[in-house]
Amino acid sequence: MTTRITRIEGQNRHQMVLKLEGMLTVADAKLLEEICEDLREEMGYGITIDMSGVNFIGHQSAQILCRLRALPNLTIEGMHLFVQQIIDSTEAGNGDHMKGGE
Repeated sequence: MTTRITRIEGQNRHQMVLKLEGMLTVADAKLLEEICEDLREEMGYGITIDMSGVNFIGHQSAQILCRLRALPNLTIEGMHLFVQQIIDSTEAGNGDHMKGGE
């Protein structure tokens, strides 16, 4: 099962919520990244990514989410513990790689 991405108007006027459900594949993570870029550039919306429905994420998808997390006016919420651990280990691994570690 791939990911379902549902756009929901946020409570604030210029806020968009993207609700994810299923397994976040690399292709879906790339699509999510494109959607976020389009919403920010064309509409000027802030974005909240609701990951409460995501039950699996791979390393490459986690890398894309780490890039997204660094964007201003973008928040990620509702991650299950397993997904949060994958994201955290990816961020830690990226930091080690940048420092010249393995």
